[in-house]
Amino acid sequence: YGDFKIGDKIYYDYIAVVANDKHLIRFESNPYPEKPFIFCTYEQIPNQLYGIGVIEPGLGIQNLVNTFSNQKADVMSLIINGMWAYVDDGIIDPEEIVAKPGALIAVKDPQNIKPLHPDTTVTISYNEIAQLKSEYQEVTGATKYFTGGPSVDFRKTATEVAALQSAGVVRFSEVIQNVEQNALKRAIRLVFAYNTVFNESQ
Repeated sequence: YGDFKIGDKIYYDYIAVVANDKHLIRFESNPYPEKPFIFCTYEQIPNQLYGIGVIEPGLGIQNLVNTFSNQKADVMSLIINGMWAYVDDGIIDPEEIVAKPGALIAVKDPQNIKPLHPDTTVTISYNEIAQLKSEYQEVTGATKYFTGGPSVDFRKTATEVAALQSAGVVRFSEVIQNVEQNALKRAIRLVFAYNTVFNESQ
């Protein structure tokens, strides 16, 4: 649906149907009072057809959460399995250096092998992930104070909680209003216009 320029002639408000990306099977003037479809976005962007979805603003934050989660898993794996430093004297088989219950590692000298202890502090990643999740909730407007989350953050005052809850309500109301104005009402007007045209033609 739209305007098409073929050679020097412009066809205004026409329908073009193409099959298999190469066969033009329909080309005629638009019989409807307007295009029979509508676009509605979750969040509009001025002068753009496609807006922003509910997930898009938090993709960067989610990537960071994934990074910290992977790092935390790596640290936990090192804590459980461990790494070893050994003297490459042909006596120790690296394949036998495995951390497991009842494992025995044959060495000629106790100094030939020693465990390497990684940093066991993983609370930093936990704190970072919690902070990022809080930012994600504020970006999307889906805070636990608005969605009815059971946990309570005692670090926030009652005023902060009320502000976050109010912000979530406002954001949700904007989304609902956008859908109502740009989808529901426009769809109803289209149906009414089509019925009027078809009734007149009959």
